[in-house]
Amino acid sequence: MKTTIDDFLGGRLRIEQPAKGYRAGMDPILLAAACSAVAGDTVLDLGCGVGTAALAVAERTGAQAFGVEQNPDLVALAQANGTRNDLPFVAIQGDATSRPTPFSDQSFDHVITNPPFFDPGRGIVSGDATRAAGRSGAFSMEDWIGTAFKRLKPNGRLTVVYAMDRLPDLLSACRQGFGDMRVACLVPYLGKPPNRFILTARKGSKAPFQMLPNVLMHVTGFDGRVSDQYDARIENVLRHGAALTFPD
Repeated sequence: MKTTIDDFLGGRLRIEQPAKGYRAGMDPILLAAACSAVAGDTVLDLGCGVGTAALAVAERTGAQAFGVEQNPDLVALAQANGTRNDLPFVAIQGDATSRPTPFSDQSFDHVITNPPFFDPGRGIVSGDATRAAGRSGAFSMEDWIGTAFKRLKPNGRLTVVYAMDRLPDLLSACRQGFGDMRVACLVPYLGKPPNRFILTARKGSKAPFQMLPNVLMHVTGFDGRVSDQYDARIENVLRHGAALTFPD
């Protein structure tokens, strides 16, 4: 398998990943930035791939990172990426929807996840095995979120970045056991509909649902023309490893 080593967070994180197939991009960095972990917390990434999101959380906060990934080749890369970045990281091979759940003897302060995106019955899935594994939606959302629930400590926090059209599925899966659900939609350009969202939820909370202000990704000029330049808030997240914070 051919790989590349790519810089994230302005070079603060170097990630080896497959040259072809599903490759880490913006989503795992946004996911990591939205995680409210602090030093000493434990963070589990369900479907961690090559470890980008988990390691970005560890790099920013000093939290202890863990991951589970079904593809053994990606697990090996994830472990190597932890070593490459001098960050403690434990990644294991396993099915995030299996029972007993991976890491069944442990509980975590945070679970983060960027679940598979595309349902083969509703969209096109790449023939590349690595890309298909990262994007296929052929799984039970209830089982995926059920694993997150089981592995979280009481009052632990779930953070998800996901495709906009799957928001109803995710909210439904979170209804049992999660509260204090907050959703921020990611808008690519001013005037365009959101294409992704970030959800956070707390295990066992009774706090009500909140719809947070949209997060604008790209700059729009005074003349209304869009730009490839990121909004300053997003630029700070992607290039400088800043947290993506939301109101309490």
